This record gives sequence, structure tokens and C-alpha cells, in this order.
Amino acid sequence: MEAQAQVTRALWRLAVAFMALFGVWNTIYYSFAGESFIDWEGLRELSQSGSALAGVVYIGLALTLDRPERVSSWLRGAMAVLMLLIAVTSMTLMDPQLYETGFLFEHLITPLAVVLDFLLVGRGQFRTRWWEPLTWTVFPLLYLVFFLVADVQSYRGFLNPDDPYFLAVVGGFLAGVLAVGFALFALARVVGRAFSDSRAVSGRFPPVTG
Repeated sequence: MEAQAQVTRALWRLAVAFMALFGVWNTIYYSFAGESFIDWEGLRELSQSGSALAGVVYIGLALTLDRPERVSSWLRGAMAVLMLLIAVTSMTLMDPQLYETGFLFEHLITPLAVVLDFLLVGRGQFRTRWWEPLTWTVFPLLYLVFFLVADVQSYRGFLNPDDPYFLAVVGGFLAGVLAVGFALFALARVVGRAFSDSRAVSGRFPPVTG
């Protein structure tokens, strides 16, 4: 039974990876008059680089069968925070183009799949410690460094280093990312307690505590 569950999780994780990479491909691949090219520069944007990272991470999770599970749950939490940042930012501060296949997958379908995976698939997330959401900011912070060093022009409409309010905006985004992380942490604890009597949880881990 456990082996079957592992195979099911692995197939689901591969499906999530496909969603992420499919969205990236549909965004950076272009074809005109019989000629095609790939806009590698598009990977400099958070939407593309974040989805590409999600694809790589979820392929890794599928191949390793969630081992070690502590690392797996941390990665899934961090990816959920990153994908929610991409989704919320695009829907509120940019021009949502959900009629575009690539945009739809990158900004809605993949984020939803990653969040559902963190909350409902596996068991390690039920034992997430209170401080882990603080570390889930690592990927957004790394992209911020890249954004500044590589002089990425995307997002300058609301994230301009030359703006005197730039640090305040960054602080606002960081606060939002932390809030999302702790909300996911709380939801994972709620789900964990709801299923604490299930053998799928209690048979492998001790009850969710502090």
C-alpha cells in the first residue's frame, strides 16, 4: 500500500512539473512564418524563472520519492510561497492575460497545483515548525538580488530601484510573503490535525504538536 502511495505521489509530482514547464515553454517559445526561436531572455522574469524552478524541483521530488521528507516538505512550502507571490502580483499589479496559455499556467494553474500539493499531498508538511515560513522567503529574496544585479527591466512600474520608496515597497512585499508563508503554515497544521487520526498520518508520525 505504501509503495502504491509513493508511485501515486510521484506521478502527481511529475504532473505538477509538466504544468510548470509547459507554462514556461508556451511563454518563451515563438514561431513566425515557419521559423521558430526561444526567448531565453524571458527566463530573467520571475514568472518564467519561478515556474522553471518549480518544474525542476517537482521532477526532483518525484524521483526521490519525498526523501528525506523534512527537506521535501520545506521545498514544497518554499515553492508554494514563491508561486503565490507570482500569482498574486500578476493578478493585482499587472495586466492578467489569462487567455494566453503560458500566462494561465504560470500565474494560475501551476500556483494552484503547488499550493494544493503542499497542503494535501504527503505528510511532512503537517509537522512544519513555526520558524520555517521565515526561511521560505529565500527564493523571492534571491530573485530580488538577481533583479538588481542583472538590471531586469520587468516590474519597474512598481519595483523601481530609483524610486525613493523602493525600500518601502520591498518591505511591503517581504511582509506579504511572510504573511502568506505563515498562512500556509497554519493551514497545514489545521489539515494535519483534521487527519491526525488517520493511519496515513498517525501511523508514521507522532501527533502534530507545538
